Amino acid sequence: MMNTLSTTPTPSTTLSRRRRCAPPSPGDRELAAEQFERRRFRMELNAKALEPARWQCPDVLLYVKTLPGQDPGALFRSLRNAAERWGWRVTDEVHDDTGIVDPQHPDSRWRSVEARLRHAEADGVLAVHERHISMDPYWYRRALTRVAGSGRFTALLYPEDWRARSVREAITLESP
Repeated sequence: MMNTLSTTPTPSTTLSRRRRCAPPSPGDRELAAEQFERRRFRMELNAKALEPARWQCPDVLLYVKTLPGQDPGALFRSLRNAAERWGWRVTDEVHDDTGIVDPQHPDSRWRSVEARLRHAEADGVLAVHERHISMDPYWYRRALTRVAGSGRFTALLYPEDWRARSVREAITLESP
């Protein structure tokens, strides 16, 4: 019996392989460096709050930011599963569907997360991705600094250098 599938590369498959393996552009390298820097910044702040003897089984708040009207169920399930794998206790879930970029805006639910961390209702917060805290790097850093200032930590299911293909995918974790 003869194999009908050709193993010889065609021009279109060769072109698509070349496109996938192309070296990163200078803009991609700058973005990767910025993402790495934000991740390093978060880890340094967390190192001050996460002392092994202090947090054997930390209590965490789950935080999800979605587009207005979107169901956060799948995202909360992903966060609960991660917290369980890591041996963390979930104290509560906070859903922010205001669509606000600035986490310090009066209507942002992130403010309630910070207040609860300041009042020691949890040891830290677990969010899906940095963009769930803020789409703006400046406000993201400020939010992390305030959480660390209260002696608490910020954890992400997907680290800063995880690359979403679109803003929608970064918020919803769904492909467009």
